[in-house]
Amino acid sequence: IERLGLAQKPKQRPYVFISDGGHVENLGLLQLLRRRCRLIVAVDAGHDPQHEFVDVANALRLARIYHGIRCVELTADGKKDTDEKEWSLQGLSLEKPAAQDATLLASALGVTSGVSHQLRTKHHFVAARIHYPEDANYEDNTGLLILVKPSMNGDESPDLLQYQKSSPAFPQEPTSELVFSPAQVESYRSLGFHIGNELCDWFQITPVRGTAAPADHTSKEH
Repeated sequence: IERLGLAQKPKQRPYVFISDGGHVENLGLLQLLRRRCRLIVAVDAGHDPQHEFVDVANALRLARIYHGIRCVELTADGKKDTDEKEWSLQGLSLEKPAAQDATLLASALGVTSGVSHQLRTKHHFVAARIHYPEDANYEDNTGLLILVKPSMNGDESPDLLQYQKSSPAFPQEPTSELVFSPAQVESYRSLGFHIGNELCDWFQITPVRGTAAPADHTSKEH
């Protein structure tokens, strides 16, 4: 303890202790809100198979308690806030696909029987208006928060749909699973690429099209 300086005050310790911050909140969202960022893109990639949003709720609760920051619902077009309506995250809740959608999914997978009824979300991400406390030092006391949730809604490529059929926990597999197979790595990469393109479309940014992984990225910096 003496060698590590644990008996000393943090500023006087000879070593820097690195933490992932999960002991406070797991998204790193609170500090971005505290800094009054105008645009925040947060990815809720914790193990949350039922989409209960425990990490998100904790971060928003702490921001409201300690900094007076609120996040409110946006209108359907995502352009205007709805004043006092709290953020519901409704678009990311899990739902059973309609019978017709399930049949189309089975057709895409080449399934002739045993139609898949995997739970789906309506969207891969949702947006909220951030309301910061009034401060004369800032011209605008609002911001935009985009929450991305690794999820499936049926518009993914056939290989992703097939992978989830064979691995039902995807893309919410336990974070304790640290060794991934090549197929697993590619499925998460491909899903992230797909969601990233949809996010670019929402922001009206020209995304990079295609789903193929780079042929060789070992000697290049990105």
